[in-house]
Amino acid sequence: QAELAERAGETMREILALEGAADLDWLIETHDIWTAAEDCATLLAALPDEHTGLIWDVAHTIRLADESPAETLAALGDRIEYVHLKDATYAPDHDDATEDGYVYAVPGEGDLPIAEAVAELRERGYDGWAVFEHEKRWHPSLADPETAFPAFVEWFRSLE
Repeated sequence: QAELAERAGETMREILALEGAADLDWLIETHDIWTAAEDCATLLAALPDEHTGLIWDVAHTIRLADESPAETLAALGDRIEYVHLKDATYAPDHDDATEDGYVYAVPGEGDLPIAEAVAELRERGYDGWAVFEHEKRWHPSLADPETAFPAFVEWFRSLE
């Protein structure tokens, strides 16, 4: 990962040298090979602080990196600029299960500690975006947006 991070850092510096590129914020999502907090910290250390940050996909770090929200925030909290929230239930035999055996669910109805993540973010003073990531297009068993979005709003408000 260190070698990949260094190459990514070199590429990012080349991008930032382009006209106007330094006027933008560049965000890396906790996804694919950059899911675990330790790996993301290695990557972010190779990138310029003032121009790059992190999109924290809470479900990915919990499910795929086996991290608690507190662990992820301890390692990456200062670089988190944007948060994706979604919930899931472990059901490996379900037709719509992800490769790691989870089926996405309406927030608050799954097994993931996403309420804990929101509480931890608030405790740290996070004031950025927290967005419901609804993946109906890729996971047809998910509730329709007309049901899922109001349910998310209700769930999120219940956390206050």
